[in-house]
Amino acid sequence: ESQLHHLDGLAENYLYLNDDVFFGRPVDPGLFVLGNGLAQIFFSSVKVGPGPVRATDLPITSAAKNNRDLLLEKFGRTTLHKFQHAPYSLRRSVMRELDDLFSDVIETTASAQFRSPSDVSVSAALGLAYSVLVGKAVPGRLRYLYADIAKLSGDATDFCRRMLAETGVAATPGLDFDPGEGGHHVRFSFEGSEEACREAVVRI
Repeated sequence: ESQLHHLDGLAENYLYLNDDVFFGRPVDPGLFVLGNGLAQIFFSSVKVGPGPVRATDLPITSAAKNNRDLLLEKFGRTTLHKFQHAPYSLRRSVMRELDDLFSDVIETTASAQFRSPSDVSVSAALGLAYSVLVGKAVPGRLRYLYADIAKLSGDATDFCRRMLAETGVAATPGLDFDPGEGGHHVRFSFEGSEEACREAVVRI
């Protein structure tokens, strides 16, 4: 992910999706990019963990802390929240700026064979936070519901499979977002048309 903006033919505005993110229906590009070219990004309500990197931190947590500290040292301010697990809206020119500013750190991350506590998450977080700090992106909003299904099932993956087979309505198991409590949570997206959302509710 640290080298995506170097791809030949890549547009100025582009989306980066993790390998477990997909589009289930057509979406309006305006959800991710404003008419003036500013990217829209989606902050999570979850904050980056406090303090320095610890040996017990998951790779995603250590990278988030490194991102935060890197920007704080450079700009005297930083972002404290993580980002929603969603398509990431980025600008090629902004990512090149990031390359120039933090070339050593990004090169170290890109050249590592395995994940390391010193890594930064270039596209998935650092690029987003930097974009906001320099005025090249603005916070956006995604409409979704993170539902507790503990009274219905303790297996969110099986629940989503059965719901899709029986109703044609797709949702995402919470385990994709929370390995601890996600087994009894599912996420519903409401970014479709109002008509489609109403139909989905009726089917469920």
